[in-house]
Formats: sequence, structure tokens, C-alpha cells
Amino acid sequence: MTVSPERPPAYPLQPQQDPYHKLLEVHLNTVLSCQTTVNAAHGCWDTLFRVDDQAGHNRFQVPAAISTFSAFVTHADSKKYLVPFLSLVATILGTHTMDEELLEFLYSCCNELEKSPEAGYPASAFYQYLLAFSIDDEAMIVHHGNRLQDAVSFMTHLYGQSNVSVVAGRNFLMWHRMYTDTFATSMLKSELKDCIVLAQKTHGRDHLLVVNSLALLGRLLQERGRYSQAAEAFTDAIGRLEGCPKLLQAYKLELYQRLATVQYTVGLAGRSALCLLDVFNGRIQILGHDHSYTSGALQQLRNQLNESEKSDSTLGRDDS
Repeated sequence: MTVSPERPPAYPLQPQQDPYHKLLEVHLNTVLSCQTTVNAAHGCWDTLFRVDDQAGHNRFQVPAAISTFSAFVTHADSKKYLVPFLSLVATILGTHTMDEELLEFLYSCCNELEKSPEAGYPASAFYQYLLAFSIDDEAMIVHHGNRLQDAVSFMTHLYGQSNVSVVAGRNFLMWHRMYTDTFATSMLKSELKDCIVLAQKTHGRDHLLVVNSLALLGRLLQERGRYSQAAEAFTDAIGRLEGCPKLLQAYKLELYQRLATVQYTVGLAGRSALCLLDVFNGRIQILGHDHSYTSGALQQLRNQLNESEKSDSTLGRDDS
């Protein structure tokens, strides 16, 4: 993949000193574990996100993220953290609608990985896949998506099936299989549950990658019309994010909104409305009044209330 002139410029990657990449490993594992009590982790993530003084909201620092990526990619024993790091960055930026920052990050990472394809594999398959998805290039989505299974198998051989890199890789693979819609629900459900059981046994029930797997399971069941099971999966995922770091609060609210949608679909309009109200209030605090996600939650709540009123009035006329 050659970078075209209109793409954001790549940041030069500088190898980091050995103590730095080891410290980053500790910080990454702390955040992935959804802990908020370890102060060292907050120092690390303050370098990736700064608070905008005017709005009071987080802003992603692409150079700092590239520096972290560089620290992992230039040390053989830290390469196993490349895919979990990608998963974390994508989760945070995706739920804060930082699309431009994500693209800049992905372009820079992919440029560097392509300079040494052998050294960058298998992590490069996931970075290139997410980049293709972010720019909505269907041909490249299919191309790189078809590489994910081999990449997961390769990582499993290198690190073992319970390694965080393998868990993160399997989540990307399951996402692609859901996207292509060519696999049976029962097979995908079984694979996701297997991933959840294995990951939580090794890394703990509240680990972010376990939550990601549960969220994928909920989306699968929702898209395939199994709404009650989807609600259970979303509820389980939300419960595991209790007390999560501030940067993951927007992700938690996204899961709440999905739960609200499912609840409304199965006739639990009251619970859905309360859930959406919590989402709206939460996004005001995290994203601000004017954010599209904040107004989106409010609009969904209004639409559902209007539909409920119409339904009630129709029933009233039928009874008279």
C-alpha cells in the first residue's frame, strides 16, 4: 500500500530505550484490565490524550501514539502488544468519533510496517485491515480480511492461544466474519464464547478484550434477530466495565445505547427510555452537548417516545 499525497504525513519512528517499552507494557496491561487504581497507567495515557482547556474534552495525541507503537515494534519481545494496542486505540477513538486521528495513526503505522513486511507480520494484517475499513475500501477489506485467519494462527503458534495478542486478533477476525455475513450464527456464537471463556480464565473477567468479545457477541445476536440473548450479552459487557477508566466511559455508553435499542425491540420501552436518558446525560459530561453522539441519543429517545405515544393512542381507539 503506497501512501498517496493527500494522506496525512507519517511521523518518523524513533527507537525507544529499553526501560521505556517495558513501562509501556505495564501501562497497556493496566488499562486493558480496566483498572483505575494504578496511578502509573494514568501517566502513560495522559501522553496519548490531553484535555482541551476550552471544552474540557480529551484530544488524541497522534505523535505520542506513534511513539508507543514504535516502542513495541522495535523490540521483538514487545511485538505481541501491537494488536492489543490497536484494539484499545480503535475502541477509544471509535467511541469518541476521532476518525481523522485514527486515520492518521493507521497510515503512519502501516507505512512503517510495510518497510519491513517480515518483521511487521502478523500485526500488519490487522493494522492494514482496520485502515481499509476506515477508508471504506471494500476490495482492501476483503483482501486483508482474508489474511486474518492465517495471522491469528501464526500468533497462536508464537505466543499460545491465551495471549492477549491472539485474543485481540480473534476479535478482529470475528468482526470480519460478521461483516461478510457468510458464517452461520451458531458457529460465530460458539467461537466468540470460546474466546470469552479462554480470555477471562487467563486475563480476568473484566479485561477489555473480554468485554470486546462480549460486545461482538451482542452485536451478532442483535443483527441475527436474537434480541433477548443480545440483551444478556450487552448487560454482561456493561457490568464488566463498572469502574472502568474515564477513557472507556464513552465505550460503556455505546454499549448502553445498543442495550436500549434491543430492549425497545422486545417491548421494554420503559427500560429503554431510562437507559437512553443515562446515555444522553453521560455523553453530555464526556463528549459535550453539541457532539453528534449526544444529539443522536436524544433523537433516538424522542423517536421511541413518539412511537410509543402513537401505539398507545391506536390501542385506545381500538378499545373504544
